[in-house]
Amino acid sequence: MRANRGHQIAMLTSSADVNTFHHLLISGQAYPLTPDMEHIQDVMEVWGRNHSAFWHQRVLLLFQQACENPHRFSDNLTRKFLILLCIRIRVDEVVKKHFAFLYMQDAIDELTFQWHCAFHDMYEHTTKDYFELVICSMRFLDKKINHALSGQLAPHGASEAEEEEAEERSTPDEASSSSMVTVSSSEE
Repeated sequence: MRANRGHQIAMLTSSADVNTFHHLLISGQAYPLTPDMEHIQDVMEVWGRNHSAFWHQRVLLLFQQACENPHRFSDNLTRKFLILLCIRIRVDEVVKKHFAFLYMQDAIDELTFQWHCAFHDMYEHTTKDYFELVICSMRFLDKKINHALSGQLAPHGASEAEEEEAEERSTPDEASSSSMVTVSSSEE
């Protein structure tokens, strides 16, 4: 990965000759990515950047910061924590996009907390693949955003059964009018 005028650029090591690559590493203009970072970068290049250029740049910036300050991240930068940080960037972006204009900080905090709990459950019991975790997270957020916009956001102590009861109590007109939220729309 290479930093260039405030933008981070991912480049393949095969795209530069050995001397150029060595110079970029020594001068601090480029950083080698860990295998976990490479996997995430591949997904972001092929899929994530199309959904949000902001998200893609923030993930690359996170990688740059982790490479520049390994002592700051070394103890905590497990695969799970790295994936959580990368997806959290997108979660914050999506949640704020839907609620910031409504001045609903409580809803933003609650949705973020619920996603955080759900992420740990998904990672431990469903999949450890970055792409699949992003897809599961966006589906989870889409459902929760629709519930919140229709006034059905259950507090974090509520069970799944209580959430389903709240969903069933809503009339079909309410549910269909609030289900127009599209989480995966392309931005920028």
